[in-house]
Amino acid sequence: MSEHNQTIGVVLAITFILAAVAARATGETDITPVGPMGQLTQLVVGGGTTKVLS
Repeated sequence: MSEHNQTIGVVLAITFILAAVAARATGETDITPVGPMGQLTQLVVGGGTTKVLS
């Protein structure tokens, strides 16, 4: 498995975890944390793909 495929797999796993956290927060508070979760997802994806692109 290449480094690119491993990085994409890790990023996808973290994204699913963050989606579960957002769903739980929405269920408990009836407010979807779109702003904070979007920023955190961009940070994770951006940090995970900088090695691949450079």
